[in-house]
Amino acid sequence: MKQWLTPLLVMLAVLALCACLSQAHPQKNFFALEAAIPEARADLSRKTLLVGVVSAAAGYDGRALVYRLGPQRFDTDFYNEFTAPPARLLADQAAQYLDAASRRVRAVKTAGLVTADFGLETYLEAMHGDFSIEPPQAVLSIRFTVNDLRRPQAKVLLDKTYRRAAPLAARTPEALAAALSGCLSAVLAELNSDIDKNIR
Repeated sequence: MKQWLTPLLVMLAVLALCACLSQAHPQKNFFALEAAIPEARADLSRKTLLVGVVSAAAGYDGRALVYRLGPQRFDTDFYNEFTAPPARLLADQAAQYLDAASRRVRAVKTAGLVTADFGLETYLEAMHGDFSIEPPQAVLSIRFTVNDLRRPQAKVLLDKTYRRAAPLAARTPEALAAALSGCLSAVLAELNSDIDKNIR
């Protein structure tokens, strides 16, 4: 009995291994974070605003999408990520948006040979899908600080937290990424308006 049982067990093990290897494995999906950039202005008399490095609260410093599932309960999505850490994407989007939209400043990420007149500090407080409520929402909260660098000691001209929430069109990662991009557009539009009011 043992003579034919051993080859049978080996054959069954090989078949099971082949079945596992032939199954499709989940693939990662990557999403952009893109604000609606307005048409660029051509005013060359604008002051220079240096967009500094963005820092992020713990839990929002990775690339994975974040879901709020209940009070004090969050989860990350291993298979659905942003193309880069959100803080890096925010720095790019803020610089592009303000450089195109502002009447007062031209935004740069490196000062280069030009001395910056103003500096922008950014802190990402929250960026997630809130699935603990119905309908689920995208939530974005960012604190921006604008400093006047033309003085021997920098002076704070603007320090404000901007928060937006928007319902999701569907309970999918694609819908969450799209809603977060919409929230970012609204936040940057408000920031731009405040900068134009506070900078002279």
